[in-house]
Formats: sequence, structure tokens, C-alpha cells
Amino acid sequence: LPADVLRSMRLQTFVFDHNNVEEIPDVFPRMSGLSMLSGSHNKLKELPPSLARVPSLIILRLRNNELERLPDLTRLCVRLEELDVGANRLRRLPETLSRCERLVTLRAKKTRQR
Repeated sequence: LPADVLRSMRLQTFVFDHNNVEEIPDVFPRMSGLSMLSGSHNKLKELPPSLARVPSLIILRLRNNELERLPDLTRLCVRLEELDVGANRLRRLPETLSRCERLVTLRAKKTRQR
């Protein structure tokens, strides 16, 4: 993914589904207005730690990747309403997910085991 595009502070929605993406550059501290991130059906194995520090994020869709764990979601929980991490390699969800008081949609089924 082109880091220059992702550094845009005005970017509100970023969708990169079905692109065989293996990693996301760690540019999220500069994306203060991002409200939706959708990277489903790729080859992501991990997420940049800074993703969990985007307080404006409302929708996070990462279905059907190769994620084995999610970062601490404490800061992300401020506005998060939808989290879709189904069809990954997650063994468990982070305990901090219980702090996401606005979360109304959680999809985490069909987790593939190694």
C-alpha cells in the first residue's frame, strides 16, 4: 500500500478489500479523521500498533485475512461501533474489547485454526 496516500490527514474512508495486501504501513497516527477501514480478503498477518490509536475509527473490517492477534483496543474503543474479524486465525479476542461501549456489531466467526 502506498504510504504517501495513507498519510493524508483528510482521509475518512479507506477500503482495500480483495487486493492480496500483506501489510499495512504504520501511518495511522497521522490519520486523525479516519472513520472506516476495510481490508477484508487480503493476506494481513498483523496490524500496525498505531491502528489502535485512531480514536475516530467507527468501522473496522478485516474479515478473511491471516490475523493471529489483534492489538490492544483500549484507545480504539472510543467510537468503534463495528468490528469484523471473522475468518482469521485469531485464537481469542483482546480483553480490552469489553471496554468498547459503543460496539453494536461484532463478527468473529469462522476463525481458522493453524
